[in-house]
Amino acid sequence: MNWQLSGLFREAWSNVYANAPRSLALVAVFAAAIGSVAFLELQQTNGARSFELQYRAAGGYVAIVSGQGPIISMATCAALNGRAGVVAAGGIRVTGTKASATSPGTLFQSASVTSATLRVWDPGVSVDIVGSANSFVAGVGLAKELGLRRGGYLAPAGEPPAVVAAIVELSARNGTAQRWLFSVAPPVGKADECWIEFTKDSFEPGLASVAAAFADGSQDPIARPYLRRDQFTRNPKTEFAERPQRFGWLAVGCIALAIGALVAWFRKAEIALYLAVGTSRVELAMLFYLEAMLTMAAAWLVGMLWTFALERVFHHPLPRDGVLLALRSASSGTLLAILAAPLASYLLARSNVAAMLKDR
Repeated sequence: MNWQLSGLFREAWSNVYANAPRSLALVAVFAAAIGSVAFLELQQTNGARSFELQYRAAGGYVAIVSGQGPIISMATCAALNGRAGVVAAGGIRVTGTKASATSPGTLFQSASVTSATLRVWDPGVSVDIVGSANSFVAGVGLAKELGLRRGGYLAPAGEPPAVVAAIVELSARNGTAQRWLFSVAPPVGKADECWIEFTKDSFEPGLASVAAAFADGSQDPIARPYLRRDQFTRNPKTEFAERPQRFGWLAVGCIALAIGALVAWFRKAEIALYLAVGTSRVELAMLFYLEAMLTMAAAWLVGMLWTFALERVFHHPLPRDGVLLALRSASSGTLLAILAAPLASYLLARSNVAAMLKDR
């Protein structure tokens, strides 16, 4: 009996449809396996992205340039804002300790900063008060302690009242300044420190070279990262390279090989009948692969759909790189399963036909 390819495809579909319980069970098993691989890959990507966001928010790409005393040029610091790879840069000059006229016993630190300094400390802040002697910016801690609010007034001891232009949250990147009072000034004179936030790719080269921009021959400033390297020991690149689920697609192939052997054992008589009516082993192999393709295609579709549905249920993002990684791993496992699942049936077809027919 000679089969045409279209005939083999119709026969494969008939076998899958006629044995619906077995086919549905296979789809469910492989959908779970394929979906699990995709889900773990998405979890890995989301975990790395979450860490990256937390690391950036904590000041992972912030550098501080300082020296012995106020030797840092405010103008040079402000000029860094125009450089490629610099998110924001601003200086700070500590001006001393003050007290409130209404709460003489409450002391707080005061400093002069540029508006870009506040953007480094709190990326969400929007302060555009430059050169105004009648306004302050207060840290959240000081505002709570003195009962300050935006638009209200504060009178430091011995000074006229001034409006509180903004209240900033600095706990993430400069917690010690939560109780400070700032005046926002133009970038002139000398500063104690210059705070610079770089982009991720520019941080390491920027940290290595930025101090040279402030060197004036008399003293050499130093640049240091805001976060010490031992504060964050995770390395997402290493974790990604060593993730255990990178071999998940091989596990899907092994599962397919084991289940394929079990299914072949129960189909011995069916295999023998095909051979008895003149089906060649090559045609039989093609039939088995077509059946596997139909089953695995359905399993891949179901597996990916439940994976994406789970991610949505847990309100996880679906970043493009994570989705592509999940699709690649799931598709690799599916292709390997298509190759592995019919292998036992093909090998069994090389057995004695008469012996297999006895199992009917």
